[in-house]
Amino acid sequence: MAQITGLGRDSAPSVIFFLSPHVFFLGQSQSESVQRQWNLTDAVSLSVGRHQMKFGADFRRLTPSQVLATPSASYYFFSESAVESNSPSFQEIAFAPAYPLYVNFSAFIQDEWRLSQRLSLSLGLRWEVNPAPGVTQGLKPYALQGSGPNTWALAPQGTALWQTTWHNLAPRLGVAYMLRNGMDHETIVRGGVGVFYDTGQQGGSIGFLGPGFVARTAFMPGSFPGNAVGLVPPLVNPPVPPFLFVFLPDPNLQLPYTVQWNATVEQALGKAQALAVSYVASHAGRLLQSNVFHSSSNPEISRFGFFQISQNGLTSDYDALQLQFRRRLSRGLTALGSYTWSHCLDYGSQNYNLGYQRGNCDFDVRHNLSAAFSYDLSSFGNNGFVKAVLNHWGLDYRVTARTGFPITLNGNQLVDAAGQQFYAGLNLVPGQPVYLYGANCDSTLQGLHDLLPGQGCPGGRAINPMAFAKVSSGHGNAPRNFARGFGAWQMNLAIRREFPIHERLRLQFRAEAFNIFNHPNFGTINGTFGQSNFGQATATLANSLGILSPLYQTGGPRSMQFALKFVF
Repeated sequence: MAQITGLGRDSAPSVIFFLSPHVFFLGQSQSESVQRQWNLTDAVSLSVGRHQMKFGADFRRLTPSQVLATPSASYYFFSESAVESNSPSFQEIAFAPAYPLYVNFSAFIQDEWRLSQRLSLSLGLRWEVNPAPGVTQGLKPYALQGSGPNTWALAPQGTALWQTTWHNLAPRLGVAYMLRNGMDHETIVRGGVGVFYDTGQQGGSIGFLGPGFVARTAFMPGSFPGNAVGLVPPLVNPPVPPFLFVFLPDPNLQLPYTVQWNATVEQALGKAQALAVSYVASHAGRLLQSNVFHSSSNPEISRFGFFQISQNGLTSDYDALQLQFRRRLSRGLTALGSYTWSHCLDYGSQNYNLGYQRGNCDFDVRHNLSAAFSYDLSSFGNNGFVKAVLNHWGLDYRVTARTGFPITLNGNQLVDAAGQQFYAGLNLVPGQPVYLYGANCDSTLQGLHDLLPGQGCPGGRAINPMAFAKVSSGHGNAPRNFARGFGAWQMNLAIRREFPIHERLRLQFRAEAFNIFNHPNFGTINGTFGQSNFGQATATLANSLGILSPLYQTGGPRSMQFALKFVF
């Protein structure tokens, strides 16, 4: 395609067909990215009486670079007639290379203080300095100045994207006390609290997509391949308004922080077993968010343009009760079991304009259980045949179970009086159940033509489309993330047999079964209101997790594998 358009091998031409209900994409691109990092870290330890002290510093210099395929030429066909007449909508974008420089510095002091045989303290203080990114070469990103969307403008080049803060001190405290020192029945109490700073630089690179680094044409009628070479927009420095899009960080950006605290009581149950009960909590503030602002009176942006600003947001809170039982290897058996009840609240779990309503976090799982054991069967007798057949067998077992994740229900995208764009959520319809189950789910969605005749609701459950209505202004009254997806549970089992070959060499055979009961686990649920499959599961859990192949993910159908390996 690069040859057809005449743009050259470094370009990114693409053809997109929007032929309802299908979308097809053909494209070609080639980009270069390099990440270089220098880390200088050192620490000094000092022992003075009951104090074990440690001092250290950490310096990081990161120099990523990215040369995007340029120019990007996009041909959009929105109908069959546009394809037949070769009359797409056309847009071309040019990109400048970016060579950002990130610097992080931190220093710390730590003291492990053993006050007595029963009581120990851990004291620490860390200092974090994370300035705004600079560049190693080429164009520096422009900073933002002004008090709001109607007055925002580009600051003179060379102005820092945000002002460095120097007061980021993070104290930490930990305590451990042996409440009871009975043989094999010890009781230990532990607790701690600490402040932790983020670098705040995740949104720093947004400036390298701002004015001076990107130039684009307006959408225009065209043909394929047309005169793409003659329409490449020039990159002008200093850039000249009005701009279509302005991507920049807030000049008043500060480092996000988290305060974490916990308390644990651990009770020994004999020589090999212990039970622990913990309370774990955290509070995060100044979290990063990405907001979109519109303004009809600011000459810096065009009529259909907007500012996308990376800035500090609101807060998040997490509280959890954790129970853990563990058994060290004894008489051939080792075991570990954990249960967590938790609740997480925030104003948006991702860095883009969600309206920032306080509600359940996207990853708020209320109940989570995990248990596993490994058992080596005892030896049987002295008979050679019996030993050869029955000895050296082992069994491994694991079960996981959890309740469902929240589902974000999306409605209209609106703009408030200050020009900020947000998702308004949905309104609840009185008298309608939020969920549909079984035959009622099937008949209701078939009646709405969201399911075909004879088709059932995936997993036997769906969110009821008639329980919601779109919002025309403000936020909907349906709480954020109050709807829930499917829970999940799975049991895995492995049987193993070892064949001793030499003193330190043995052959191990394993037969493993995953999801041994073939329990169906459903994952992604469509939360976009108005679509025909709104509220329905659209994939199994294994197909929803991404990253790895579904064959290797939890939540898939029953599968088995056999393994043979040497252990030495």
